[in-house]
Amino acid sequence: MFDPVTQRSTGTLEVFQLAPATEFPLWNGAAAAAVLNALDCDTLRPEVREEWDWQVRDLEGGAFFAALPFFARYLIDAGGHRPGWLLDYLPDPLVIIDEPRTVLDSLDDLDQHTRERRDRLMGNGSIPSGFAAAWHDRASTLRRLADVATMHLSYRTPGGSTELVVGAPLPVTAPDGDPEEDATQVHPDPLPLQLHHGQGEGWGQTAAPTDAPDPVLEPDETRPAAETTTLVPVHPDAAIVLTEFEMAPTYGGRIKDVVEMSRRRLHARNRVVIVSQQASRLAELYADHGLDIAPVETLERQPTRPSLTLVQGQAGEGWVHDALGLVVLTDVEVFGWARPRRPVRRRRYAKESFLGELTVGDMVVHVEHGIAQYQGLVRRQAEGGEREYLLLQFQGADKVYVPTDQLDRVERFVGAGEHVPALSKLGGGEWERAKNRVKQSVAEVAQQLLVLYAARDVAQAHAFGPDTQWQRDLEEAFPFVETADQMQAITDVKQDMERTKPMDRLVCGDVGFGKTEVAVRAAFKAVQEGKQVAVLVPTTVLAMQHFQTFSRRMQAFPVKVDVLSRFRTTREQDAVVAGLVDGSVDLVIGTHRLLSKDVRFRDLGLLVVDEEQRFGVTHKERLKQLRNDVHVLTLTATPIPRTLHQSMVGMRDMSVIETPPEARLPVKTYVTGQDESLVREAILREVDRGGQVFVVHNRVQTIHAVARKLGKLIPEVDITVGHGQMDEDELEKVMVEFSQGSHDVLVCTTIIESGLDLPNVNTIIVQDAAMFGLAQLYQLRGRVGRSGQQAYAYLLYDPARRLTETAEKRLRSIFEATDLGAGFRIAMKDLEIRGAGNLLGPEQSGFMNTVGFDLYCRLVAEAVEELRGKRTIPATDLTIDLPLGAHLPDSYVGDGDVKVRLYRRLATLETEAEVEAARVEFADRFGILPTPVADLFFLLRIKALARARFVRAIETQDGVVTGPELVLKLSPFVVCDRVALYKAFGTRAVVKGGQVRIPRATSAEKWRRDLLVALDSLRVIEAAPASAGISSVAQPNRP
Repeated sequence: MFDPVTQRSTGTLEVFQLAPATEFPLWNGAAAAAVLNALDCDTLRPEVREEWDWQVRDLEGGAFFAALPFFARYLIDAGGHRPGWLLDYLPDPLVIIDEPRTVLDSLDDLDQHTRERRDRLMGNGSIPSGFAAAWHDRASTLRRLADVATMHLSYRTPGGSTELVVGAPLPVTAPDGDPEEDATQVHPDPLPLQLHHGQGEGWGQTAAPTDAPDPVLEPDETRPAAETTTLVPVHPDAAIVLTEFEMAPTYGGRIKDVVEMSRRRLHARNRVVIVSQQASRLAELYADHGLDIAPVETLERQPTRPSLTLVQGQAGEGWVHDALGLVVLTDVEVFGWARPRRPVRRRRYAKESFLGELTVGDMVVHVEHGIAQYQGLVRRQAEGGEREYLLLQFQGADKVYVPTDQLDRVERFVGAGEHVPALSKLGGGEWERAKNRVKQSVAEVAQQLLVLYAARDVAQAHAFGPDTQWQRDLEEAFPFVETADQMQAITDVKQDMERTKPMDRLVCGDVGFGKTEVAVRAAFKAVQEGKQVAVLVPTTVLAMQHFQTFSRRMQAFPVKVDVLSRFRTTREQDAVVAGLVDGSVDLVIGTHRLLSKDVRFRDLGLLVVDEEQRFGVTHKERLKQLRNDVHVLTLTATPIPRTLHQSMVGMRDMSVIETPPEARLPVKTYVTGQDESLVREAILREVDRGGQVFVVHNRVQTIHAVARKLGKLIPEVDITVGHGQMDEDELEKVMVEFSQGSHDVLVCTTIIESGLDLPNVNTIIVQDAAMFGLAQLYQLRGRVGRSGQQAYAYLLYDPARRLTETAEKRLRSIFEATDLGAGFRIAMKDLEIRGAGNLLGPEQSGFMNTVGFDLYCRLVAEAVEELRGKRTIPATDLTIDLPLGAHLPDSYVGDGDVKVRLYRRLATLETEAEVEAARVEFADRFGILPTPVADLFFLLRIKALARARFVRAIETQDGVVTGPELVLKLSPFVVCDRVALYKAFGTRAVVKGGQVRIPRATSAEKWRRDLLVALDSLRVIEAAPASAGISSVAQPNRP
């Protein structure tokens, strides 16, 4: 078994079953295609006919394509099979139908909508006439149910009290005027039930259906504990009424209330059973309140009266039956959540996705040679064997072959705007002169950055203490499984907060990947030590949602959470402002209103900024004033270029959350022209499955007209409108009603863009998508797909208007970025499309165009380190030329694109430990390392060791007198351990002129060992001597 994300092994299996790759019998494709070719296709629209013919040809050839499910019925019929359904795979199933009348109504609605859709597609030439229906209709569903045992549950309310009726007959009637079949003959009998008293494992699930008293309802203390009441089948007309079951109360983490409830129940001689995944922790909390109880792993018999039992485990939800004297609670009631089991996950390589994809024809920048065009991977013979190189085309006929271990010297070119760079000319020094001009300019930038660094270093913020028990309680109440990336981001933030240096961390995580929880935990850590927290958000709608989230997560603790936005009245806002001054408000969530001059804090300790790019220049200036001596945490899904640049050159620390939550599915994205039938179909499909829809129309003047038009197009759905210019109370009412499911469709502007979390909304339709920016489109698409449901995004444009090249690039990028966690890459793509010219002003933009964004950032970072007095040898200054056939053979890694990505990742490995980890991974993913791959990892190991010792170059030379040699060229502040060197090589070792020379043995194994010994003899000194450098320090005494 292996993890598809990391490609690493996770375990072994003795036996496994190999199932077909799809549920469709592709082997019937030829027969299905023959039937399809016989249909009347003359009614199809021309563009549809072309696609239809292509799909039928693929079907005939047994190929898989996206629209294959559309032809499933033909594939199944061609094999002489009937369409399957879930119950075919369950032996002797019992089907429980909750509210049969509602189920039948839903079947009727589904039949109607599906028939309408089929007729509509035939009418507009999208499918041929006579195309077979591909769904289980009402009649066929009921026929299937007739073959299995069923139990029907429905509620009735006699005399004002609700009763649950079990075994009530299914009210099967055919839809009025159904021409296909009289379904009244289809009447599957329910599974009838009666009370049975005897030995069993149930706990008195029912009340008796007769007036005779049943002893189970009032248990006798002398009866054996294992005697129970169960249900067994009896006469078909039987029905049982269950009364007196009540929902268990919820406590939301208020453990003291849970304990008090337990005391009262025990005093009343009741049985209390709590099933929890934190049974041990609950036992400790009960002990703190004077009740000692030991958790059990299983519960094999009924507890005696009175009793309190803690069971280590997981259950759906609790209930209360006062007549039985029984209370069952779960994590849902005790903590307000049901914590899922944490899977064992391997941490993925965080830096891998940061590397831009290289495709043939891309413009690239080579650090030493300049701007070129990437021509692909080529293989060439070299000393020691065959090797692979990146072929770069420069001006004229000039070419450079870049060894694969030096791919960290090559980056995609990203300039300012749509600037197309000229290819560099090799030789003549033109590139070096251009690079030197850029270095001079970045020195000024570096000086500005140093001022910021100095301010951060001088400023003192409160250093928070380690996590408390309350912190652990809050974190244990998180209702989801944290991903490895999310946990690392949380750890990074906590470590920053525990230092006196003010935190300035950017957490970049995809939409819905858990950034808010990082902020919740940081905020709670600050509040516990008496500090106030401000959470700044760009919209009032997001402020309202964050207020609900923070309040819910902290409701079990004495934390005062409030919100400051235009949704609040003037009096309410004044009260919040006063609470911030006197300290009675611990945590405030607000829009730019928080940045007003009248808002002052008694003791602000943490500022959280959500989506900083949405704030204007004036707001950011105010933010700078707040940043002086407080910890700052910034959250973003698609960092703007300036933020990206600041993190890349080290001004800000960055944590990236790339791993999607469990059960999250990528959003299926469609980019197409405006089409009313498509809009109707998409909305009805979502509403029919119980979901809701966003329709984004970003013009307030016409938004109500769009809503009215939709109402006429789809009269069967409930539509509402929301936009930022509405009255505060009205907008809040609309958003609350929509979040509670009162409306099916919300026609809105981009007020939903930031942070809204509505798991029931799983379809979004964006009108005039070409008018939005790439980051905006990505954020909008992120509003759906926040649950385990498959979500859909339709990006529509006006087919009558010609798309600009930039708009086309944006739409193509969002269409291609379908994988989960693509936010960072979207930011890079946006940087590429819009250009990096807005980073540091027009003057610096020119320099950035000269060398590209990546190299510019690298030069700035190096200049900053140099001004700070840190000794640096750029990694790209290291060259290694050894007789090794180091490469990845096609027989080992066959896919060219995968191979380039692997080479790029290997080229960025910096330490010996990272190289070893990668070697183990390759052996696990691709098998035993062949000689060329083993040589490649030896080369990478040497590179890591040489970099740590500031070696500038390692090469082979043929001395006239000394013969073949290995030559190590050193930095001025590196010396040799002469004793170790002489012990290994005697007088054959030469240290002179900043070089170490040792003989190169004929045996490859021997010279490799010798090279490792030579590297091990090198030492880095704190300061180089004033004279000639290494030769004066490390010159051996010649005999």
